[in-house]
Amino acid sequence: MITHGKCQMETIKMKTILFLFISLIFFQVTYSQKFGELAQTPPMGWNSWNYFATRIDEQTVIGIADAMVESGMKDAGYQYVTIDDNWQLGRVDKNRQMTVNGRDASGVLLANTQKFPNGIKAVADYVHSKGLKFGLYTSPGLRTCTGCNGSQGYEETDLKTFADWGVDFIKLDWCGCREDKEEVLARWRAAMDKIERPIVLSVNVGYEYPLIRKHANMWRTTGDIMNVWSYPPDTAHRFFSICDVIEAQAGLESYQEPGFWNDPDMLQVGNGQLSEDENRAHFSMWAMLGAPLIAGNDLRNMTDAVRDILTNREVIAIDQDPLGYPGRIIAEPDDGLQIWFKRLQQPTSGAIALLNHNKKPVRIELKFSDLGLFGPVFIRDLWKHKDMGQFEKSFSTEVPGHGVVLLKLFTYERFDPMVNFPAIPDEGSVFEVESGHQIMKLFTIGNSYKGFTGSGYALGHAVPYDARFTWLFPVAKSGRYRVGIRYSLGNAEPISAAIRINETDRRAVTFSPTGGWDKWETLFFEVNLERRVNHLCFYGGDNELNVIALDHLRVIPCK
Repeated sequence: MITHGKCQMETIKMKTILFLFISLIFFQVTYSQKFGELAQTPPMGWNSWNYFATRIDEQTVIGIADAMVESGMKDAGYQYVTIDDNWQLGRVDKNRQMTVNGRDASGVLLANTQKFPNGIKAVADYVHSKGLKFGLYTSPGLRTCTGCNGSQGYEETDLKTFADWGVDFIKLDWCGCREDKEEVLARWRAAMDKIERPIVLSVNVGYEYPLIRKHANMWRTTGDIMNVWSYPPDTAHRFFSICDVIEAQAGLESYQEPGFWNDPDMLQVGNGQLSEDENRAHFSMWAMLGAPLIAGNDLRNMTDAVRDILTNREVIAIDQDPLGYPGRIIAEPDDGLQIWFKRLQQPTSGAIALLNHNKKPVRIELKFSDLGLFGPVFIRDLWKHKDMGQFEKSFSTEVPGHGVVLLKLFTYERFDPMVNFPAIPDEGSVFEVESGHQIMKLFTIGNSYKGFTGSGYALGHAVPYDARFTWLFPVAKSGRYRVGIRYSLGNAEPISAAIRINETDRRAVTFSPTGGWDKWETLFFEVNLERRVNHLCFYGGDNELNVIALDHLRVIPCK
């Protein structure tokens, strides 16, 4: 009897352990599903940084929440009101030393009471009272971009605080973080899993999207966007123009789906000197990309034209389409002209953007055969709010300079667009730096040195930031390739740089001196490329480590 009782107890014990183990797995799976279900369509809202930067305070946020409701933005789908950097009390210097304590005796983050005299929770409560949701910024490092204290070492404490305050959206910015990205993101996801409040996580961490999407709902795909349509090729700049950001999205389509969104940064609609055509094109392309629509202007004082752009429900419907498909380029009729297609949930409808990067208006023709269509197509213009009629083989219209024509197409067929990437011949293909499908940071196009190919070269500048140059180039067949960067380095010392190929391959390389600025050499190495628009980025260091002339990229299939 005693032996039988022991066996019975052991059996019960084993069943209990098994039950707890299964329950734990079920809980993790259930939460994982909840995490992915938080943002089934791209988040819509407002963020303080693009217009106010560090000049944000309680009354401004309250006024923005009021304006979001009164302007019709809430009714159009905008939800989140997010305070970006500089709401915190604490300050940390560039040597990572605390100069102003930003936590109480229990380690709880403190807000700057000169800016937020009633505290963050009071602001969140007001935002919620308007039927909106509340977002807040922090960094996983010791300091934020503006030198406020970050959340490193206080992840669980800060998340509990955010939940208590009523935070619905967190912007996690990598400024000031020097730890391993995978470890940090996993730590944040684990801490978020422990809190009961559903919070959308937006991160700005880098380009490792396969890793990032395991932990976040949306992730930045570029550097900071400016309220500039495009930069002249002879102007060095640290940040991204609107056109730079649009170009950089090519090739990233596979990372996006409902619950997980590529984020090309917050909107600049209504900021700076952007024209109405530029504002309309900017908003249209974010909708075509299926990007988060996070306004960044002063909603309290926007013009009627800006309000009408931000609340165009037909355009917003393209962005919020439940399929979550990001648009892609299907044709480029000429330099600076692009035709973008976005698949929609209804298989016999689709969205088309006719985009003109250039200054002058131009007529663009959409050939239905490029979409795999052979029957009639019914077309609606989403900015004119006008049915344009039924067309048989093509549709042609004038597109304003720095502008767009945004269309919705209806057919009796399924769309089957052909994305024809050119094959790389055995002798290789050359991609010049001045071809228009490249992105420069602190590089300019020059032509004073001798011996370059094409019409110019890209020259890095000796400034205290890292210069970057990114080639965007299509490959028709995935596989192993030999790539060569043709360069000139007239300085006496070699340059150590980094090269990033797409999202997972980053390596260190050394460029040796060429013996003069009119002499050129090619640095070759082997990489894996994919059937897509590939990204190859050169990262300089700073100052003299940036000074190099890049001529072209050669891509050769390995045999």
